[in-house]
Amino acid sequence: METTSVHNSYDLVPYPSGAFRQTHPDHLAALATLYGMSPARAPTCRVLELGCASGGNLIPMAVGLPGATFVGIDYSRREIDEGLKRTATLGLSNLTLCHRDILDVSDIRTELGTFDYILVHGVFSWVPEAVRLRILELCRDGLSDQGVAYISYNAYPGWHIRQFVRGMIRFHVRNIEEPKERARQARSVLAFAEHAVPATDALYKAELKGQLERVAQLTDEVLLHDELGEYNQPYYFHEFMELAGRYDMQFLTEADPSYMRAERYAASVQKVLRGAGDPVVTGQYLDFLGCRPFRQTLLCKKQVSLQRSPTPSSLVPFSIQGTCSSVSKNVDLSAGVVERFQSANNVIIGLDDPLSKAALLHLQRVAPQPVAFDSLILSAWQLLNREGVPSESDREGLGELLLAVHGGGMVELHLHPPSFAATPSERPRASALLRQQIQQEPFIVNLLHQNVHIEEPLARCMLSYLDGQTDRAALLVAIEAERTQGRLVIPSDGPPLTERIEANLHKMAKMALLERE
Repeated sequence: METTSVHNSYDLVPYPSGAFRQTHPDHLAALATLYGMSPARAPTCRVLELGCASGGNLIPMAVGLPGATFVGIDYSRREIDEGLKRTATLGLSNLTLCHRDILDVSDIRTELGTFDYILVHGVFSWVPEAVRLRILELCRDGLSDQGVAYISYNAYPGWHIRQFVRGMIRFHVRNIEEPKERARQARSVLAFAEHAVPATDALYKAELKGQLERVAQLTDEVLLHDELGEYNQPYYFHEFMELAGRYDMQFLTEADPSYMRAERYAASVQKVLRGAGDPVVTGQYLDFLGCRPFRQTLLCKKQVSLQRSPTPSSLVPFSIQGTCSSVSKNVDLSAGVVERFQSANNVIIGLDDPLSKAALLHLQRVAPQPVAFDSLILSAWQLLNREGVPSESDREGLGELLLAVHGGGMVELHLHPPSFAATPSERPRASALLRQQIQQEPFIVNLLHQNVHIEEPLARCMLSYLDGQTDRAALLVAIEAERTQGRLVIPSDGPPLTERIEANLHKMAKMALLERE
């Protein structure tokens, strides 16, 4: 088996290492619980990431969950060394990063122990077959009885479309070794092809244009490894699940459950899909209908008993975070008046029930703060100016709504909701990790485990001073000093600096960047 080229390519050009929200143990625990499992809670769980790069995903988890244990393995010495420097700077004692070949882990239970969550993001499709099979063996042998494995991979049928682009650009750069030139030439030949195809070949030209736009969004590092790398093996969903089944693993759900919902299709289509009776078969038809190119599949052990149809009462233990917004500025909570709410991925739902509208409106107003189920229904009740307390029927109705909109990506569920400030305190505090990242990285990771880009120079400068000891007056003095010394340029027009600082602090709170005191 050839692994040297994989090793050299990632040592030569490190892969961008950031957070992947869908892999966070609280997110995985919430989904597993929703479908009838009893997974380990995030604060005390054990997590293994295979292909952890420099720890960009694990380090924020280890900072946010000091009672949990994290282990990362990667084949790139350069990436691991970089991660070790970061963990040493932060003084993390609950994270271990190892330079190791996945194939060299012979007995995971003896060498590393068992894990509640095993994460494999951006690895499975991009390694040789022997490594892919070993990954599944490690998931089978290394998961706890109620453990969850997350594996992402390129998927057919969507990757059929992308594969001709990969073939063309790999052919074009076949004799080019220098990474930057390989990336430049790959973009160049794709642009040439899109321009060269005559307008009479409208469908092919349009497809090339779409692929050119997609590739333009990729950094050189991602382009080199994901599109131009030696290995890239997509799977049909049913093929991946057949392979996982050989290792005594079964399908739990997708890390993004909205991809398993049929509500976007006509009622007649939904009826056919639901008639399949098997989530894998249904999921495969959904992939065909949506031409899906990528999956983030959650697996558990085959002997685990799952509840495939959650009941409304199953939402009671959760805290709910709103991720949708009302289409109209002024929501009418009256009965019978339809108001529409839209998710970030453009799923729209129309509601005329007052309690349902009030609940989503309250989540929108306090977002991104999660709200416990019991608190949510009481807040919605108060918005409606109703007396007494909600009935069991009201609670069941809210549970049904949340199940429906969760599938549409309009709410997130938490069992261990992240703690962050809703408003900036007198002495705002950003984590040591965030203050480190703002100095070194193009993005930072917020307390919801999301990558956040901060472009405004004033905001970036402010973040480095938010240590929980600096009040507004001291922050203003520090910012003025940065400007005087020429390290910070602030436009002279616009509101006073004090107002800009305050506005930025409130934006940071809304972006889940400030720790709660």
